[in-house]
Amino acid sequence: PRSTLFPYTTLFRSVRALAPFGPRVALLGRTRLDPGLDYEALLEAEENDRASDPRLQPGLEVARTLRDLTRLGLEVQYYPCDVACQEEVQAALGQVVAAFGRIDALIHGAGLLHDSFLEFLSPEEFARVVEVKLSGALNLAAAARPHGLRLVVGLASLAALQGNPGQVNYCAANRALAAFLTALAASGEIRAKAFLLPPIAGAGMAADPEVLELLKLKGLEGAYVQVEELAQLVVRELALGPDSEVWVLPGRMLPPVSTTLGEVAGSSTPGPLARAGLDPAPEFFPLVDTIADLDLKAGRLTALRSFSGQRDLWLSH
Repeated sequence: PRSTLFPYTTLFRSVRALAPFGPRVALLGRTRLDPGLDYEALLEAEENDRASDPRLQPGLEVARTLRDLTRLGLEVQYYPCDVACQEEVQAALGQVVAAFGRIDALIHGAGLLHDSFLEFLSPEEFARVVEVKLSGALNLAAAARPHGLRLVVGLASLAALQGNPGQVNYCAANRALAAFLTALAASGEIRAKAFLLPPIAGAGMAADPEVLELLKLKGLEGAYVQVEELAQLVVRELALGPDSEVWVLPGRMLPPVSTTLGEVAGSSTPGPLARAGLDPAPEFFPLVDTIADLDLKAGRLTALRSFSGQRDLWLSH
Protein backbone atom coordinates (compact mmCIF):
# COMPACT_ATOMS: atom_id res chain seq x y z
CA PRO A 1 0.00 0.00 0.00
CA ARG A 2 1.10 3.55 -0.70
CA SER A 3 1.05 6.48 1.69
CA THR A 4 -0.47 9.73 0.44
CA LEU A 5 -0.53 13.13 2.14
CA PHE A 6 -3.59 15.27 1.52
CA PRO A 7 -3.17 18.49 3.53
CA TYR A 8 -6.34 20.46 2.73
CA THR A 9 -9.47 20.19 4.84
CA THR A 10 -12.02 21.53 2.34
CA LEU A 11 -10.98 19.00 -0.32
CA PHE A 12 -10.52 15.98 1.93
CA ARG A 13 -13.49 14.33 0.26
CA SER A 14 -11.54 14.09 -3.02
CA VAL A 15 -9.34 11.40 -1.52
CA ARG A 16 -12.35 9.08 -1.86
CA ALA A 17 -11.46 8.71 -5.53
CA LEU A 18 -8.26 6.93 -4.44
CA ALA A 19 -10.16 4.32 -2.42
CA PRO A 20 -10.15 1.65 -5.19
CA PHE A 21 -6.34 1.73 -5.13
CA GLY A 22 -6.20 0.93 -1.40
CA PRO A 23 -3.77 3.64 -0.30
CA ARG A 24 -2.77 4.36 3.26
CA VAL A 25 -3.61 8.01 3.78
CA ALA A 26 -2.16 10.66 6.07
CA LEU A 27 -4.19 13.86 6.25
CA LEU A 28 -2.57 17.11 7.37
CA GLY A 29 -4.45 20.21 8.48
CA ARG A 30 -4.18 23.21 10.76
CA THR A 31 -7.18 22.11 12.83
CA ARG A 32 -6.13 20.59 16.15
CA LEU A 33 -8.53 18.04 17.58
CA ASP A 34 -9.46 18.31 21.25
CA PRO A 35 -8.59 14.96 22.92
CA GLY A 36 -11.23 15.66 25.56
CA LEU A 37 -14.13 15.71 23.06
CA ASP A 38 -16.14 12.72 21.82
CA TYR A 39 -16.35 13.65 18.12
CA GLU A 40 -18.37 10.54 17.23
CA ALA A 41 -21.08 11.57 19.70
CA LEU A 42 -20.99 15.15 18.39
CA LEU A 43 -21.37 13.93 14.81
CA GLU A 44 -24.33 11.78 15.80
CA ALA A 45 -25.97 14.73 17.53
CA GLU A 46 -25.40 16.93 14.49
CA GLU A 47 -26.93 14.35 12.17
CA ASN A 48 -29.99 14.20 14.44
CA ASP A 49 -30.48 17.94 13.91
CA ARG A 50 -29.17 18.89 17.30
CA ALA A 51 -27.18 22.06 16.74
CA SER A 52 -23.51 22.03 17.68
CA ASP A 53 -21.21 24.86 18.70
CA PRO A 54 -19.96 26.59 15.51
CA ARG A 55 -16.49 26.68 17.03
CA LEU A 56 -16.42 22.88 16.83
CA GLN A 57 -17.13 22.76 13.08
CA PRO A 58 -13.47 22.51 11.90
CA GLY A 59 -12.86 19.55 14.21
CA LEU A 60 -16.16 17.94 13.21
CA GLU A 61 -15.22 18.25 9.54
CA VAL A 62 -11.97 16.41 10.19
CA ALA A 63 -13.72 13.75 12.29
CA ARG A 64 -16.40 13.26 9.63
CA THR A 65 -13.76 12.85 6.93
CA LEU A 66 -11.81 10.30 8.97
CA ARG A 67 -15.00 8.34 9.67
CA ASP A 68 -16.17 8.34 6.05
CA LEU A 69 -12.78 7.31 4.65
CA THR A 70 -12.45 4.56 7.24
CA ARG A 71 -15.85 3.22 6.18
CA LEU A 72 -14.48 2.94 2.64
CA GLY A 73 -11.84 0.56 3.97
CA LEU A 74 -8.95 3.03 3.93
CA GLU A 75 -6.26 3.14 6.58
CA VAL A 76 -6.20 6.83 7.44
CA GLN A 77 -4.50 9.01 10.05
CA TYR A 78 -4.72 12.74 10.78
CA TYR A 79 -1.84 14.95 11.90
CA PRO A 80 -2.24 18.65 12.83
CA CYS A 81 0.36 20.71 11.06
CA ASP A 82 1.00 24.17 9.60
CA VAL A 83 2.74 23.35 6.32
CA ALA A 84 4.39 26.79 6.26
CA CYS A 85 6.35 25.83 9.39
CA GLN A 86 9.34 23.63 8.58
CA GLU A 87 9.62 22.23 12.10
CA GLU A 88 5.94 21.21 12.23
CA VAL A 89 6.20 19.54 8.82
CA GLN A 90 9.30 17.59 9.84
CA ALA A 91 7.57 16.41 13.02
CA ALA A 92 4.32 15.45 11.28
CA LEU A 93 6.01 13.56 8.46
CA GLY A 94 8.22 11.82 10.99
CA GLN A 95 5.02 10.46 12.55
CA VAL A 96 3.76 9.42 9.11
CA VAL A 97 6.95 7.48 8.38
CA ALA A 98 6.83 5.86 11.81
CA ALA A 99 3.25 4.73 11.17
CA PHE A 100 3.42 3.78 7.47
CA GLY A 101 7.11 3.17 6.76
CA ARG A 102 7.42 5.48 3.75
CA ILE A 103 5.79 8.31 1.78
CA ASP A 104 5.12 7.67 -1.91
CA ALA A 105 3.11 10.76 -2.83
CA LEU A 106 2.26 14.25 -1.66
CA ILE A 107 -0.92 16.13 -2.60
CA HIS A 108 -0.44 19.73 -1.50
CA GLY A 109 -3.60 21.83 -1.54
CA ALA A 110 -3.27 24.15 1.45
CA GLY A 111 -4.16 27.73 0.66
CA LEU A 112 -4.79 31.09 2.29
CA LEU A 113 -6.49 34.27 1.05
CA HIS A 114 -5.76 37.83 2.11
CA ASP A 115 -7.28 39.95 -0.65
CA SER A 116 -6.22 43.56 -1.09
CA PHE A 117 -4.56 45.74 -3.67
CA LEU A 118 -0.78 45.60 -3.60
CA GLU A 119 -0.28 49.13 -2.31
CA PHE A 120 -2.33 48.28 0.79
CA LEU A 121 -0.64 44.95 1.58
CA SER A 122 2.06 44.79 4.21
CA PRO A 123 5.11 42.60 3.48
CA GLU A 124 3.88 40.18 6.17
CA GLU A 125 0.41 39.90 4.59
CA PHE A 126 1.92 39.21 1.18
CA ALA A 127 4.46 36.72 2.52
CA ARG A 128 1.98 34.70 4.58
CA VAL A 129 -0.14 33.81 1.53
CA VAL A 130 2.93 32.82 -0.48
CA GLU A 131 4.40 30.85 2.43
CA VAL A 132 1.41 28.50 2.67
CA LYS A 133 1.53 27.60 -1.03
CA LEU A 134 5.22 27.76 -1.88
CA SER A 135 7.02 27.24 1.43
CA GLY A 136 4.45 24.56 2.26
CA ALA A 137 5.34 22.65 -0.90
CA LEU A 138 9.08 23.09 -0.31
CA ASN A 139 8.79 21.92 3.30
CA LEU A 140 6.69 18.87 2.44
CA ALA A 141 8.89 17.79 -0.47
CA ALA A 142 12.12 18.24 1.51
CA ALA A 143 10.79 16.23 4.46
CA ALA A 144 9.31 13.43 2.34
CA ARG A 145 12.08 13.06 -0.24
CA PRO A 146 14.33 10.82 1.90
CA HIS A 147 11.42 8.42 2.49
CA GLY A 148 10.66 7.15 -1.02
CA LEU A 149 8.84 10.15 -2.51
CA ARG A 150 7.89 9.54 -6.15
CA LEU A 151 5.02 11.95 -6.87
CA VAL A 152 4.11 15.51 -5.87
CA VAL A 153 0.75 17.01 -6.82
CA GLY A 154 0.04 20.68 -6.23
CA LEU A 155 -3.49 22.09 -6.22
CA ALA A 156 -2.93 25.58 -7.60
CA SER A 157 -5.38 27.99 -9.20
CA LEU A 158 -6.36 29.30 -12.59
CA ALA A 159 -5.39 32.65 -11.08
CA ALA A 160 -1.77 31.61 -11.65
CA LEU A 161 -2.44 32.14 -15.38
CA GLN A 162 -5.16 34.76 -15.59
CA GLY A 163 -4.38 36.84 -12.55
CA ASN A 164 -7.15 38.36 -10.47
CA PRO A 165 -7.64 41.95 -9.24
CA GLY A 166 -6.93 42.25 -5.53
CA GLN A 167 -5.22 38.86 -5.34
CA VAL A 168 -1.66 39.58 -6.38
CA ASN A 169 -0.32 37.60 -3.41
CA TYR A 170 -2.55 34.61 -4.15
CA CYS A 171 -1.73 34.70 -7.87
CA ALA A 172 1.99 34.90 -7.14
CA ALA A 173 1.75 32.02 -4.67
CA ASN A 174 0.04 29.71 -7.15
CA ARG A 175 2.36 30.68 -9.99
CA ALA A 176 5.37 30.02 -7.77
CA LEU A 177 3.96 26.62 -6.76
CA ALA A 178 3.48 25.66 -10.41
CA ALA A 179 7.02 26.82 -11.22
CA PHE A 180 8.47 24.79 -8.35
CA LEU A 181 6.68 21.66 -9.56
CA THR A 182 8.01 22.27 -13.08
CA ALA A 183 11.55 22.41 -11.71
CA LEU A 184 10.92 19.32 -9.61
CA ALA A 185 9.72 17.36 -12.64
CA ALA A 186 12.72 18.55 -14.67
CA SER A 187 15.03 16.81 -12.21
CA GLY A 188 13.78 13.49 -13.54
CA GLU A 189 13.67 11.96 -10.07
CA ILE A 190 10.10 12.80 -9.03
CA ARG A 191 6.91 13.01 -11.07
CA ALA A 192 5.07 16.30 -10.54
CA LYS A 193 1.70 17.74 -11.54
CA ALA A 194 0.35 21.26 -10.98
CA PHE A 195 -3.45 21.41 -11.27
CA LEU A 196 -4.51 24.97 -12.10
CA LEU A 197 -8.00 24.67 -10.71
CA PRO A 198 -11.09 26.48 -11.96
CA PRO A 199 -13.84 27.35 -9.45
CA ILE A 200 -14.97 24.24 -7.51
CA ALA A 201 -18.67 24.08 -6.69
CA GLY A 202 -19.44 23.71 -2.99
CA ALA A 203 -15.82 23.54 -1.87
CA GLY A 204 -12.73 25.63 -1.53
CA MET A 205 -12.49 29.38 -1.82
CA ALA A 206 -14.95 29.74 -4.71
CA ALA A 207 -17.76 28.35 -2.51
CA ASP A 208 -18.06 31.74 -0.77
CA PRO A 209 -21.35 33.45 -1.84
CA GLU A 210 -19.57 36.75 -2.53
CA VAL A 211 -17.00 35.01 -4.72
CA LEU A 212 -19.81 33.24 -6.56
CA GLU A 213 -21.51 36.56 -7.33
CA LEU A 214 -18.21 38.03 -8.52
CA LEU A 215 -17.61 35.08 -10.85
CA LYS A 216 -21.13 35.45 -12.23
CA LEU A 217 -20.35 39.05 -13.14
CA LYS A 218 -17.21 37.87 -14.91
CA GLY A 219 -19.11 35.22 -16.88
CA LEU A 220 -17.35 32.37 -15.08
CA GLU A 221 -20.40 30.73 -13.55
CA GLY A 222 -20.37 28.00 -16.20
CA ALA A 223 -16.74 27.16 -15.45
CA TYR A 224 -17.56 25.61 -12.06
CA VAL A 225 -16.48 21.98 -11.69
CA GLN A 226 -18.06 19.58 -9.18
CA VAL A 227 -15.81 18.11 -6.47
CA GLU A 228 -16.57 14.59 -7.68
CA GLU A 229 -15.65 15.58 -11.24
CA LEU A 230 -12.39 17.10 -10.05
CA ALA A 231 -11.49 13.94 -8.14
CA GLN A 232 -12.03 11.80 -11.23
CA LEU A 233 -10.13 14.24 -13.44
CA VAL A 234 -7.15 14.19 -11.06
CA VAL A 235 -7.07 10.38 -10.92
CA ARG A 236 -7.38 10.18 -14.72
CA GLU A 237 -4.50 12.62 -15.21
CA LEU A 238 -2.27 10.74 -12.77
CA ALA A 239 -3.01 7.46 -14.52
CA LEU A 240 -2.91 8.59 -18.15
CA GLY A 241 -1.33 12.05 -18.34
CA PRO A 242 2.19 12.29 -19.79
CA ASP A 243 4.93 13.17 -17.33
CA SER A 244 6.13 15.97 -19.62
CA GLU A 245 2.89 17.93 -19.10
CA VAL A 246 3.27 19.32 -15.59
CA TRP A 247 0.64 22.06 -15.71
CA VAL A 248 -2.90 20.72 -15.98
CA LEU A 249 -6.05 22.84 -16.29
CA PRO A 250 -9.22 20.79 -15.65
CA GLY A 251 -12.33 22.68 -16.67
CA ARG A 252 -15.59 22.75 -18.53
CA MET A 253 -15.24 26.07 -20.29
CA LEU A 254 -13.28 29.28 -20.01
CA PRO A 255 -14.18 32.69 -21.42
CA PRO A 256 -11.62 34.57 -23.51
CA VAL A 257 -9.52 36.68 -21.17
CA SER A 258 -6.92 39.04 -22.59
CA THR A 259 -4.49 38.50 -19.71
CA THR A 260 -4.30 34.70 -20.09
CA LEU A 261 -0.73 33.69 -20.90
CA GLY A 262 -1.29 29.97 -21.32
CA GLU A 263 -1.73 28.26 -24.66
CA VAL A 264 -4.11 25.35 -25.10
CA ALA A 265 -2.45 22.53 -27.02
CA GLY A 266 -4.19 19.76 -28.92
CA SER A 267 -6.48 19.28 -31.89
CA SER A 268 -9.10 21.92 -32.63
CA THR A 269 -11.33 19.23 -34.15
CA PRO A 270 -12.06 16.63 -31.45
CA GLY A 271 -12.66 13.07 -32.58
CA PRO A 272 -15.74 10.91 -32.08
CA LEU A 273 -14.57 9.82 -28.63
CA ALA A 274 -14.28 13.37 -27.29
CA ARG A 275 -16.45 14.17 -24.27
CA ALA A 276 -15.96 16.36 -21.18
CA GLY A 277 -12.30 17.00 -21.94
CA LEU A 278 -11.61 13.35 -22.79
CA ASP A 279 -10.31 12.86 -26.34
CA PRO A 280 -8.40 9.55 -26.54
CA ALA A 281 -7.06 8.01 -29.72
CA PRO A 282 -9.52 5.49 -31.24
CA GLU A 283 -7.04 2.63 -30.80
CA PHE A 284 -7.51 2.90 -27.05
CA PHE A 285 -11.19 1.92 -27.51
CA PRO A 286 -11.19 -0.60 -30.38
CA LEU A 287 -14.77 -1.76 -29.72
CA VAL A 288 -16.27 1.73 -29.45
CA ASP A 289 -17.30 3.96 -32.35
CA THR A 290 -18.47 7.03 -30.46
CA ILE A 291 -19.03 8.21 -26.89
CA ALA A 292 -22.61 9.42 -26.48
CA ASP A 293 -22.34 10.65 -22.90
CA LEU A 294 -19.74 10.95 -20.13
CA ASP A 295 -20.74 11.89 -16.59
CA LEU A 296 -17.64 12.01 -14.39
CA LYS A 297 -19.69 12.93 -11.32
CA ALA A 298 -21.81 9.78 -11.65
CA GLY A 299 -18.92 7.68 -12.98
CA ARG A 300 -20.93 6.73 -16.07
CA LEU A 301 -19.89 6.48 -19.72
CA THR A 302 -22.33 5.64 -22.54
CA ALA A 303 -20.67 4.35 -25.71
CA LEU A 304 -22.09 3.38 -29.13
CA ARG A 305 -20.92 0.62 -31.46
CA SER A 306 -22.30 -0.52 -34.77
CA PHE A 307 -21.75 -4.02 -36.11
CA SER A 308 -21.47 -5.34 -39.64
CA GLY A 309 -20.58 -8.58 -41.34
CA GLN A 310 -17.80 -6.85 -43.30
CA ARG A 311 -16.02 -5.45 -40.27
CA ASP A 312 -16.95 -7.97 -37.59
CA LEU A 313 -16.02 -11.26 -39.16
CA TRP A 314 -16.85 -13.17 -36.00
CA LEU A 315 -20.57 -12.57 -36.57
CA SER A 316 -22.49 -15.51 -37.96
CA HIS A 317 -24.32 -14.84 -41.24
